[in-house]
Amino acid sequence: MNQTKSPATIIVTAAVVVIVIIIGALYYVQGGSTRSTMTQEQELAQQKGAEFVQNVAQVAEKTTSIDISDCTPDPQQAHFKMGANVRFVNNSDVPHTISFSPDHTFVVGKSSRKYVVFDFWKFPGVRKYSCDTNSSVGVVYVTNE
Repeated sequence: MNQTKSPATIIVTAAVVVIVIIIGALYYVQGGSTRSTMTQEQELAQQKGAEFVQNVAQVAEKTTSIDISDCTPDPQQAHFKMGANVRFVNNSDVPHTISFSPDHTFVVGKSSRKYVVFDFWKFPGVRKYSCDTNSSVGVVYVTNE
C-alpha cells in the first residue's frame, strides 16, 4: 500500500529531525552533558580567584603584626597561621575600624595596639579586609602552617 504523506507531516518530521540534531550537537559540545554546570563567566571568575590566591601566597609576608596607621597596612599582604595572635598597630591619632566581614570587625584605638586571635575561620585561605570606609586595603593569607 502506497500512502502519500501530507506536506504538514513532512514539515513536522523534518522539524523533529532538526531538533534531535541540535540536541545531539549541544550534548557533544558540552562534553556529554545537556546542561552546563558552570557558565564561562563563572569559570573565568574561578580561575581568576585561584590566580589571586596563588599570587597572594607568593608575596604574603610571614608576620604576626600589621601596622594599619592611616589605613595603609604594612605589610599589605600578611601571612600567618590559623589561630595566630596577630597584633594590629595604629600609630595614627584617630581610631581605625578593621573589617573582614560584618561578624569580624574590630576597632584599633588611636596610637594603640589590638591583638586579634585568628580562630574565627573554619578553613585556611585568603581574606580581604577594609579599614574604616576604604574597601579592601589589605589581604591576609591564613594557613595551617
